[in-house]
Amino acid sequence: MAKPENNKEKDKEREKAAKKRRRFWDAVQLVLGGWLRNKFSFSFDKSFEPADIDGPVLVAINHACAYDPLFMGVAFKIKPLTFIASEHILRCKWGPFLEKNISFIPHQKGARSSRTALVAMKRMKKGESIFLAAEGEQTWIAR
Repeated sequence: MAKPENNKEKDKEREKAAKKRRRFWDAVQLVLGGWLRNKFSFSFDKSFEPADIDGPVLVAINHACAYDPLFMGVAFKIKPLTFIASEHILRCKWGPFLEKNISFIPHQKGARSSRTALVAMKRMKKGESIFLAAEGEQTWIAR
């Protein structure tokens, strides 16, 4: 049986990580949100307000371009998302930085999705909102 002190320490570590990710999310919203809106004339329906949604959400889109996760992140600025992403992203040069500052659920391409789905369901039960971009005809310019 786990010692209560260890559980309390783990809870404190999780809270600290969640606060750090929230601060990073807010900072990225300020910098990246403005850049995306200006560069791509990006906007979304103003009647859509993720903050009004109680509890976690599952956002599933067709993956049309490489900027899709960025656009969804800007649209959901009040409600941070946990991204289901290919595990190879976490092995790239920026991988450790992204993993430390953004919540990810890694998925191995070509592998069964049951493990990824179970992890996503557990995270949603804890209150996290999940972003899933299903594989589509992906391009860099969405054509």
